[in-house]
Amino acid sequence: MASNEALEKKMTEKDLLAKALEAYGIDPKFVLGSRVDPAAQEAMVVTNGGKKVLWSPGKEVAPLNDIEITGINPIKRKPITGPGAKKK
Repeated sequence: MASNEALEKKMTEKDLLAKALEAYGIDPKFVLGSRVDPAAQEAMVVTNGGKKVLWSPGKEVAPLNDIEITGINPIKRKPITGPGAKKK
């Protein structure tokens, strides 16, 4: 059985990731990968659009556009980066 300290650590990591996604306006379904460093209080997220962002509490963030988040051009409705994009 996990100790309370380990459970609190997991919750902290989950909260950091959730707050990072909220700060950048990223829907969890568009996350390709992520890493959380609870000691440094940082979360790194890679989106389907290929954008890698680093977030920590109190950091000012620039909003991401639709292509950076989803990898799909909203005008043409075709994947141009990430999973589903055609290889040349």
